[in-house]
Amino acid sequence: MRVWGNARALASVRHPRLGSVIAAAQEDHMLATAFHPELTTTAVHKYLLELALGKH
Repeated sequence: MRVWGNARALASVRHPRLGSVIAAAQEDHMLATAFHPELTTTAVHKYLLELALGKH
């Protein structure tokens, strides 16, 4: 797994051929996901709210 600049990986998943791949990353106040967080638990939404409040 690789990230560039000030980005950091937040979540990863295991791909059958590629091994561990980044599924979510953050750089400053920008968040990128390779999935639909609205179809998962509320953890991503909680993280976004905390990010907006300056807790991360």
